[in-house]
Amino acid sequence: MPQLTRRSLLADAASLCVVAPQLSFAQTAPAVQVLKDPNCGCCKAWVRSAS
Repeated sequence: MPQLTRRSLLADAASLCVVAPQLSFAQTAPAVQVLKDPNCGCCKAWVRSAS
């Protein structure tokens, strides 16, 4: 079992500070543009299922 040292704790905390802001970007969904056909009713159902 690895021993926890002050140096490893500081290194882990620093790496967490670098990685944590990037994790928030991964949680946002990409924008999707839906082109509707006035003769079709399936677009609204597809948008509801995709969101």
